[in-house]
Amino acid sequence: MFLLQKRLKHIKLQLKDRNKNEFGNIFEEKKIIEGKMQELKQALIVEGHDKDKSDQATKYHQNWNKLCKQEEIFWRQRFF
Repeated sequence: MFLLQKRLKHIKLQLKDRNKNEFGNIFEEKKIIEGKMQELKQALIVEGHDKDKSDQATKYHQNWNKLCKQEEIFWRQRFF
């Protein structure tokens, strides 16, 4: 029984490391992307429409949507 407990603990640590390396902290990333999106929105308002900034805003928006889906999956797994 002790050996099984030790193995499970080792697997748990490996899974935590893998999760951290593969997904990172989705909540922090989401906040960072929201801040960047806000900065780009302000720049587009002040400086006018710029194709590069508009493309960058689209890219950030896609990343934000991806993180929202990951967050939704996180909460579903956590409570169900």
